[in-house]
Amino acid sequence: MVTNSNDRCVAIEHLLNAMSANKKVIEILSRFIQSDCQEAKLTHNNTNQADSIAELQSAALSHTEKFFEVIQSNLLPNDPFMAGVCNNIVTILLGAKDYSGALSYFEKALDILNKFFSSNNSMLAMTFSNLAKALDGRGQFEEAIDYARQAVNTAYADFGSNDDVIKSYEDQLDRLQRKL
Repeated sequence: MVTNSNDRCVAIEHLLNAMSANKKVIEILSRFIQSDCQEAKLTHNNTNQADSIAELQSAALSHTEKFFEVIQSNLLPNDPFMAGVCNNIVTILLGAKDYSGALSYFEKALDILNKFFSSNNSMLAMTFSNLAKALDGRGQFEEAIDYARQAVNTAYADFGSNDDVIKSYEDQLDRLQRKL
């Protein structure tokens, strides 16, 4: 994977920092959810937690992007591992509601996946589904429906007709269609 040992160390350090920031986000969210869920009032404490989450998400994204850069410089441009890294960055961006940023990484992931895998790959189906989420977040419902439909069709080709993943993709498609 990463051939230069210095690059390998830098990549690992950024990945560990990103994982640490994500772990802290999860811990804060867990405490927030466990706190008084019946009151929907935004208290000073909850505002501080939201600020901490935003800062940690930003740190996680920064380290993940640096990890991406180091890995990208050491892999072939169409290595499927890069598509996985892109999808990890997208997860962070979707959580931060940065739909434009997510879409740019989706495009990178799709480009790699389309070159490497057949059209009935589960990773491709997941990417289509996540793309639909990003487009939904931007209010681009018709495009979101197209990608959600591709996720369903790709999943059927990969999994067959009896699978919980397909059901979740079908539910996503139904929700999007009701928005039109």
